[in-house]
Amino acid sequence: MSIRSLVLFLLVASFSNKVLAYCSSPNIYSDAPDPPSSYLKPNPPYCLSGYQFSGSHTCSEWEINSYIDQINTYLSKLSSFVEDAEKFANEAQDFVSEAIRYANCEAKEVKSNIE
Repeated sequence: MSIRSLVLFLLVASFSNKVLAYCSSPNIYSDAPDPPSSYLKPNPPYCLSGYQFSGSHTCSEWEINSYIDQINTYLSKLSSFVEDAEKFANEAQDFVSEAIRYANCEAKEVKSNIE
């Protein structure tokens, strides 16, 4: 080991508690997803208005298929919202863990300054 390496090693070793005392603050980089109320919920066509009472309707096949497509699109958007919300919740939980580590690190650093 060269003298330069030895000096560097001793220097780092003597300040190791200061070097390790660096605390990185927590960050979160995403925003909460838009709630489902921002999506247009499909309204049933007028031709289905009496269906729940009579069990019959006056809708054409095109009207029924169009309504079913609107429902499927809406459900797909809700499913995406749930996935985005779960991802955000996981990132928020990671932020909480980082915040706890940060607070503990800062507390240890402050304590080391008075000991």
